[in-house]
Amino acid sequence: MALKKLTPGNRQIIETQCSNWLKWQTLLGKEKTYSDNWFNYQRERNACWETIIRLTGLNKSQSYNLIYKKTSLATYWLPNGEIRKDYPHE
Repeated sequence: MALKKLTPGNRQIIETQCSNWLKWQTLLGKEKTYSDNWFNYQRERNACWETIIRLTGLNKSQSYNLIYKKTSLATYWLPNGEIRKDYPHE
């Protein structure tokens, strides 16, 4: 999937969804596997993932790097939302 231009609104959504993904992942890891809460946390985490992928166009590796703060939105986009010409192609 190709990178997509970011609007200011999408930028905020992505930042929020990255934080939410980490929150749900942490809760998921603490929950008993296959319990009702485990499935709920997994569903919420996966919804965050889908939003991140859909709005950014990043691949799996790039998305994990963004979520775990190994990279930032500035790695891939200019402040105006345009795609950087020199972003890391993984």
